[in-house]
Order: sequence, then C-alpha cells, then structure tokens
Amino acid sequence: MGRILFFGTTCGLGILVLNTSITDCTDWKETKTLQSEIDFQDREKIRGEVGPGPGNSQADLQTQFSDLQGLVQSCCLDREKDDGWDWNLDTQNGFTVKKMSQVIDGVILGRENNIVESLRNRLVPKKIEIFIWRARRGRIPVRVELDKRCIDLHSLRCPVCDDGIETVDHILFKCNFAKDIWLKVLNWWGYGPSNFGYEDMFLGTFGSSACDNKRNFWQAVCWIACYLIWKNRNFKVFKNKASTVPSLLMEIQAISFDWISRRHKKHKMDWHSWFNNP
Repeated sequence: MGRILFFGTTCGLGILVLNTSITDCTDWKETKTLQSEIDFQDREKIRGEVGPGPGNSQADLQTQFSDLQGLVQSCCLDREKDDGWDWNLDTQNGFTVKKMSQVIDGVILGRENNIVESLRNRLVPKKIEIFIWRARRGRIPVRVELDKRCIDLHSLRCPVCDDGIETVDHILFKCNFAKDIWLKVLNWWGYGPSNFGYEDMFLGTFGSSACDNKRNFWQAVCWIACYLIWKNRNFKVFKNKASTVPSLLMEIQAISFDWISRRHKKHKMDWHSWFNNP
C-alpha cells in the first residue's frame, strides 16, 4: 500500500497550504503537485498511527486510508506554487504578529466596553508591556479597584502620600511623590515642568513628535518610570520601605539605559551622554 505522510491543519485562524510532489493514491507512477487546504475536522478523521499497532486494526487502517484518499481527490492541483504557509485572515501580506494582535484586540477584547488598544515597544521587556496594558485598563490592584471587588480595606487613601484616593492615575501620576519623579524625568529630558496627560505618557507622544525616532526612547523611559513608581508603592505597602526621589530617578536612568542599550544595538549609547543629554 505504501507509506502516506499526512500534513495540514488549521486552528481557526490560519491554514497550511501544501504544494509538494506526491504520488497519486491509486496510481503511484504519476507525480503531481498538490495544493491542499485541510481543516481540523478532516484531520480528526484520520488521527493515529498509520501502521499495525495497538488499537489499529486492519479495518481501521483501511478506513483511514479511504478517508485520506477522499481528501486528496477533492484537492485542486497547482504546479506553479511552492510549499508555504497561508493565513486566511490576510492572504496578501500573510501572517504577522501585529496583525494577530489586531485580531485579538478586535475580536476577544472587543467583547468588552471601552476597549484599550495594546501598545508595543521593543526597547522594554514583556513584563513592562504587560504592566502598561494592565494599568491603562485599570487592572493593577490599587485600592479603589480592590474595593470595587468587595475586598475589605482599612482605607482607600494613597499609601505613599496619604493625600488622595488611590486610583491608577493617582498613584502613577498625581501622587505628590509621583509628581516629583515626573518633574525630574521631564527636566532630565529637557522638557521642563508641564501639565501633561497620563495617556500621553503611556503613548510617548508628550514632548516628542510621532515621527521622531527618539519617541520610542521617550516612551520606554515613561513606561519604566511608571513600573518603578508602582514597584516603589509595593515596597511601601508590604515592606514599609520606600525610595527617595533622587534614588528612584537614578534607578530609572540606570535601568532604562541598560534595557534600551541592549535592545537597540543600531544606536550606540554611552552612560555619560544618556545621563546628561538623552
């Protein structure tokens, strides 16, 4: 009967288009080129090992072979194309991570109200991207959000400044400690004090044009500052320890230099220029 190699599957979003030289299932002398789109349900029909073994009787193998013949006979033949992957959501440009992210945002997250677009910046680790995504959606455990989920707290006031209700925008931007940090960061980048919007800091558009290559650097610094401000808040809550404004600024400068210089190798950076004139 000969050995048959079975290829092809989908997961609902993409399919494997196989164009390869095979021999006809009924006449092994004729070679053809096969372009096949085999869905997951068809694959399920012939799962298992092809060959004698436990659970594979001769009748089962014959049934599997017949099912495979039916799939092959229904395929169209194309001698011009090479083997490759085809993604049926974008047949012209093919699969990209960006396109998949848009699909997830549009389909899965689109079921919720007030959808927030995912942001990407290759200059920071994934944990920073995830933190920013959660912060923009109000999914970090500030006291207001915990209270909404019926968690009993002794107070909703900010644990760092004790001068307001702890919300996401308060702890990251409006808290007195956070304001001092942002003033230092803005001064470090030469922007000076200003009434900025926290969404502008997430997007990295404050103080930098959208076409400026420096925008990605500035956005990375903003994200790192948000992450370290939140980390400092947690040290205050759980260990009763907190950084000073100068020490946290130095940490922002050092960590941002380390992460950005390692991830943006085309742009040569040195500590002196980064510290004085980024």
